[in-house]
Amino acid sequence: MATLGSVSYNLQLNGVRKFVGDAQSASKSTASLNKALLAVTAATTGVALGLKKLADSAGDFEEGLAAVGAVTKASTEDLKLLKDAAIQAGVATQFSPKAAVDGLLALSTAGQTATQAAKTLIPVLDLAAGSLGQLTTEQAGMAIVGTMNTYGIAVDKAAGVTDKLLRITQLTNFQTKDFEAGLSKAAAKSNVFGQSLDDTLIVMGLLRNANIDASSAATAYTSAIARLATDQKALNTMNKLGVSIYDEQTGATRGFMDLVTDLKPKLDQLTESQRNKSLKDMFGARAIAAYNSVAQAQVTVTRDGEQITLKGAAAIEHL
Repeated sequence: MATLGSVSYNLQLNGVRKFVGDAQSASKSTASLNKALLAVTAATTGVALGLKKLADSAGDFEEGLAAVGAVTKASTEDLKLLKDAAIQAGVATQFSPKAAVDGLLALSTAGQTATQAAKTLIPVLDLAAGSLGQLTTEQAGMAIVGTMNTYGIAVDKAAGVTDKLLRITQLTNFQTKDFEAGLSKAAAKSNVFGQSLDDTLIVMGLLRNANIDASSAATAYTSAIARLATDQKALNTMNKLGVSIYDEQTGATRGFMDLVTDLKPKLDQLTESQRNKSLKDMFGARAIAAYNSVAQAQVTVTRDGEQITLKGAAAIEHL
């Protein structure tokens, strides 16, 4: 039987236990509350930062658009056209509308009007994306506008230019990073002598396949074309071989690849000494590489699951 003293002691002990339990419960509740408050604070901060970032992006977008408008002297309608083009490009490509505005600025700086820039924008972004990081939107814009201006290509053909530029990088060692050092130089000079964009890209690709850097490749190609068109010794040597640099029907300068295709069987009939002299007389020491790259053209392709190597005319036709 419990005594009065033991009852009193048990009651006191139970009171202490209850106090401790209540304190622990309160502590847990406080900790939970603190965690909840921290979560709310973090979420609020995240939303605030997100909204700030969104506001900053919107501000950058509008500022960039205003810059494009200033360069192109855009009207209110032009600005709406540019804004719509940037937003649509942001939906159609992997680039944000802000990146699209950067592309528009590059195009306008290169001399395009607001209407032209709006039409050229997506092909430019496609080229930048296809370069796999080798080209910025600005560099892609300069490559396309420079190419179109050089060859007199209309802006509604910009997508076709992008396709040609990307195709040659997929089939040869001519890379998008080579455009600034090689393509611009080769295009500007070869076009003067009647060479097409297709011919220029293929010859540059074949020269790069021979491990000739882009700048040197452009020099070899343009030197060969210029010499064939202007050097009397080169013209005389070609005529002796029965090959004319000019088209019989139109009088226009023939494509470099066509000339090499006609020259190769003629040169193959000569002795090594005669062949080397003829090549030097026609192309000069520095430009013989351009002839050899086309004459010895080859490309590896996959057909029916097997890799085969195309050579000569077959390789050129595939390119």
